[in-house]
Amino acid sequence: RSSRRFVVSIWVIVGAIALLVVLSLLRRPGLDRSVATAIRTDDPMPVIASVGKLPHGQQPDAWHHAIQHVWRSYHRELALALIRQLALDHPDARITQWWLKHVQEVEPGLVHETLGAQFLERYYVPEVAAACGPVG
Repeated sequence: RSSRRFVVSIWVIVGAIALLVVLSLLRRPGLDRSVATAIRTDDPMPVIASVGKLPHGQQPDAWHHAIQHVWRSYHRELALALIRQLALDHPDARITQWWLKHVQEVEPGLVHETLGAQFLERYYVPEVAAACGPVG
């Protein structure tokens, strides 16, 4: 009996995880549309609005997803606007620190021109960033 309950429990957990994955994927098309609009219009507001609708705990991953697409499309100033908002909304998230470190390594001049030294002093924590990978 207990082994049967264990198997049923495992299937319930697997089902719950699958449901969460499906729900997450359903949310992504809206975010991807917002990213496409932001890139087309060079305006971060569609992404900010889209991410803002998500539960707080899901936002850092959504920010990472959006910033990654914008960064890879080489819209660096737009990416920095999104990174700024990420830092304002989630200053303690490890992915925030990773992005702040990454942009300083790749686009130091643009970072200091766009974000500024005071912003970096307030939000960038090098010790945390050094321990982060690209997934936070």
